[in-house]
Amino acid sequence: MEFERKLNLRLILSIVSVGVLAFCGILLETSMNVAMPTLMSDFGVTTSLAQWVTTGYLLVLAIVIPISSFLKKRLTIKQMFVLSIIAFMIGTILAIISPSFFILLIGRLIQGIGTGIALPLMFNIVLEQAPLEKLGFIIGIATIIIACAPAMGPMFGGWAIYHFGWRMIFICLIPLLIIALIVGSIVIRQSGKLEKVSFDTLGYILLALCFTSFLLGINFSGVYGWLSAQVIVLLIVAVILLVLFVKKELRTEQPLINIAIFRSRCYSFSVLTAFFIQFAILGFGFLIPYFAQMILGTNAQTAGLILVPGFVFGIFMTPIGGKLYDRFGSKKIILPGPYFLLLACVLYALPLEAKNSIYLACMYVIFMFGQCLCLANSMANGLKSLPAELNADGNATYNAIQQLAGAIGTAIISSVVAKGQAKIPDDFLAGSALGCQNAFWVMPLVMVLVIIVSTIAVTAKQKSN
Repeated sequence: MEFERKLNLRLILSIVSVGVLAFCGILLETSMNVAMPTLMSDFGVTTSLAQWVTTGYLLVLAIVIPISSFLKKRLTIKQMFVLSIIAFMIGTILAIISPSFFILLIGRLIQGIGTGIALPLMFNIVLEQAPLEKLGFIIGIATIIIACAPAMGPMFGGWAIYHFGWRMIFICLIPLLIIALIVGSIVIRQSGKLEKVSFDTLGYILLALCFTSFLLGINFSGVYGWLSAQVIVLLIVAVILLVLFVKKELRTEQPLINIAIFRSRCYSFSVLTAFFIQFAILGFGFLIPYFAQMILGTNAQTAGLILVPGFVFGIFMTPIGGKLYDRFGSKKIILPGPYFLLLACVLYALPLEAKNSIYLACMYVIFMFGQCLCLANSMANGLKSLPAELNADGNATYNAIQQLAGAIGTAIISSVVAKGQAKIPDDFLAGSALGCQNAFWVMPLVMVLVIIVSTIAVTAKQKSN
């Protein structure tokens, strides 16, 4: 019997139950960025090592998301939900009781498994169970759940650290997770039939090792230098693994990722646009709170509040940007966005005397305005260029690459900061100031790339029409 699509309380609660886990995962991403200086002090670790609580988490997300399509065919929606939330709760408990940085990191990696399953699962429920005529409305509900997390993360993390310590960030999530588990176990329904499909084990191993080798290479650059043997070997290995993965996927009948999506010039360059923007978002998510605490001398609570106006502005501006895209098209809406991003990044990089918390917050609002014009709209533009049968592959690949971009952004920016600290070993604050200033100058270079790739993507789309 065919599944009946109905908009009712059960569907809403199903989306919210899974969305709570996605919300908690994203909330922790931005909360932990505020906690970096505190973690460095409590555990006696370096900047390069401390940032792995975010980089490692995002790496696991990028590795887990590509198998979501396979899991969906082999497991029921409820089984996937329970698996994801139990994994996240185990990781959360480990983080709370962690006596060492290593245990905290393991907890964060396990949390990444849970979020990596839950994030695509929430949208799968929407796409499979929501009435088609109300699909946009329901997707909007799901998007708002996720969009609120980065807005609340810095503020929540700063408040928790300032008043109770960083462990409170994790403790506060336990009641939410328990309620979501109980409600989700009751209301979530199965909408599709299970299939006995084979898993591309070799392809998955190649992809996971490629991501890991690449991120390790970037992370080691802050310690050994970009031209060191360790970094060069790891990056070469990553490239070799990527080539082997692509060749494997082209030959297999049930690929982990359908490489055909990259035959679309518009989609490929739209993904690159999203990659570089996400790089900057997570890079700034680490750099700005770190700069505020280490250089400006603000407390964790104030540092967390700096990003909040931009995130709140983004929540309200994103749907407006989407409506403008629908009305005026890609050229008039997407292409101006990167120039606002570039403006904000240049103003961040300038060594101004007036660079205080208010200045940092205002520049981030400008940055978010540019992001709202081009990030989501670029991906909508890219997905429209794919045949309908490739949309699922395109969407999964986009989500995985976004997480990888965030991990790379955090790793590179932290390595630049660490390199500055190494140049002035006898003065940590002076070294941190140098490293932060250099890291701020990385961002305008990235935005120039965004201008180039977004222009190619929009032009390719128009030519295809």
